Amino acid sequence: MQTTFSQECENRYLALTYKAATWETFAHTAYTPSNEIIVAGTLRDYNGVGHLAKFSKNGIPLWSNYYRIGFFSFYFKTFFSHVQFNDFVLTPDGGAILVGNVQRYYESPTEFFDTKMALMAKIDKYGNVEWSKTYGPTWNIGNLSFSNIYKTSDGDYIAYMATDNGKAIRRGVFSFNRVIRFSSSGQLRWSTQLYTWGFDAGGLGTQFKRGIIQLTNKNIVIGDAVYRTENPSEVFQISDGRLHFSCLDYNTGKITWESNYPYIIPGIDPFFVPDIYNVKELDDGRLSFTTSLYLNTALQPKLTNKAVTIITDNKGLAQKLVSYYDTSGNAYKLVDVTQVNNAGNKNMLLQRGNLSVVSSVNKEGIVGGSAAYAGVLPANCFTTGPRGHAIFMSDNYSLQFGLLITDAAGNADCVETKAELLSETIPTVNDDPKIVVTTAMVNNENNYTDYFVDRAYPLIKEEEYPLIRTISCEKAIECCKDIVDPFPQQVKLCEGMSFILPDSSIVKDSGTYYVRHKTALGCDSIIYYNVKIDKGLSSLTLGPDTCFASQPHIILKATEGFASYSWMGTSNSSSSSSYTAQAPGLYWVNVTNVCGSKSDSIQVYDHCDFPVYMPDAFTPNGDNLNDDFGVPKENINRLVELKIYDRWGQIVFETNNIYKRWDGKFKNQLLGSNVYVYYLVMKGLSGNKITQKGRVLLIR
Repeated sequence: MQTTFSQECENRYLALTYKAATWETFAHTAYTPSNEIIVAGTLRDYNGVGHLAKFSKNGIPLWSNYYRIGFFSFYFKTFFSHVQFNDFVLTPDGGAILVGNVQRYYESPTEFFDTKMALMAKIDKYGNVEWSKTYGPTWNIGNLSFSNIYKTSDGDYIAYMATDNGKAIRRGVFSFNRVIRFSSSGQLRWSTQLYTWGFDAGGLGTQFKRGIIQLTNKNIVIGDAVYRTENPSEVFQISDGRLHFSCLDYNTGKITWESNYPYIIPGIDPFFVPDIYNVKELDDGRLSFTTSLYLNTALQPKLTNKAVTIITDNKGLAQKLVSYYDTSGNAYKLVDVTQVNNAGNKNMLLQRGNLSVVSSVNKEGIVGGSAAYAGVLPANCFTTGPRGHAIFMSDNYSLQFGLLITDAAGNADCVETKAELLSETIPTVNDDPKIVVTTAMVNNENNYTDYFVDRAYPLIKEEEYPLIRTISCEKAIECCKDIVDPFPQQVKLCEGMSFILPDSSIVKDSGTYYVRHKTALGCDSIIYYNVKIDKGLSSLTLGPDTCFASQPHIILKATEGFASYSWMGTSNSSSSSSYTAQAPGLYWVNVTNVCGSKSDSIQVYDHCDFPVYMPDAFTPNGDNLNDDFGVPKENINRLVELKIYDRWGQIVFETNNIYKRWDGKFKNQLLGSNVYVYYLVMKGLSGNKITQKGRVLLIR
């Protein structure tokens, strides 16, 4: 067999466009340790499905799949749509844990409703689903969604579950969000409801980003937002918006401290709730939060939504606020933030029109430098790694999206333009930290289901979502030419077997897999493997014998999952696992695959219930003639039970196995000649119950 390699040059930067089947928006992206790029988004067609893709460091799609919930019920109609991936974290095995939500529609004879369920799933490095959880409320709670997830130092995960009970037009129907600690297998450790009393966290959806960080003492700091709701004339309004910072004990989930910072809700944006993009503990114990707020300042007098860094003490009390603008005074929309190092430096992705700006910001919130990129599409998210920035760009209208991969310094000459971002330090005004007081309602792994439960609707990888890659511009190192292998190696395995890839990865499921090799010039060569798992032969069955009764024909069904079926010895195989029988007789099917070949047969009878003829005597004397008593083996009915009694009503023999017979003994002792009573229960092939009583003479 000839092996074809896809050799990948080490480009300095690339501007790429991908043609797709529908439009999409991206939520999060990350570089893997091997400089591959993973991105999660939501397709706005296909009934709204989640999309996950992995690219090489030069943007070659390694795999691209879409995902949906694999469940539908006609009884009390239940179906799902709009799988939305909001965030993910990479796992040590090269996979990822995704979080988001899914829309559930439910219809009973008396009601119809739709609600969001929180979604969490583990994906392996090839895009296969290893496990998933879909959390729904156990009582009258509205929408649930995981907005963010964070990996802790000991391998557990912290997730923020947003709750929305709808617009609160009266007290008592507020929404209070949750912080949940999970193990790497998705097992819940604790769940803390952030019950903020007079401040609401719902009514406006579950789409807001929230900040999570683990401190050096292992405790968890959360950055979110709450607000008061006013209800004049039963109209939903919000006021007194507060950034809410809280610290939870890592082991117990209990709150150790909390603080708040007021934010402006302008008349031009009366339902404004800020996202919290990033939280970082600085080396001196202070905390840095990245968000966007409406501000008017000395250098920026116009009230606009501005990117903001808030630096607090180690208890969340604000010490410094820094906002950002360009030399012409324009404010930029904050899109995403990535952490650069443990010292507290970060990169911010900002947007104005189709101009994307990445600015490096030090731990004090001061801009160190900026790079601007002109694009056709607005930026959705980005990540920073040793290779440089990877910026995904998309909108809700184009059947394409863009990916810009810069060099390590952030350069991409062919799309780069000028933009200078400036920073302004603004006086802070701390309010009473006790204005927002949270009652932490903590539930552990034993009682969290009082509030929400895993409904076990499975997330499935539906199929491949093809992407066509076009290079808009690039600057490459001359080493080798990109060659995408159109003929992956084909591997067929029997169910239960595994295949070891050259990088020692073990494959047990069907799918497309890849392996990276380094060439002598330092470039990547990628080999693809299409692995197909054939169903094991031991599972093939046609089931028990059956009958026509009054039907003109019956459908025989073999075990599903085999590629082809050969019925009744025909040379023409069929993909159908069913066969129509129109006359009594013996029917059989054969399957052949990489596991081998196997046949199974079934007898189809004209009648369903058969008379039972029991002998009236037997002679257990060891001459091999009439030595035992039981149901004749030729009887077609199915034995339920056979009991034999002596003259005093004691059971001396019983069985539900038609092949087990009475040898005239009780507790291994010979019984004497006498008349015994039997009671027989059988079922015909129709399922009808057949009972029979009688006497049998034991002769010695």
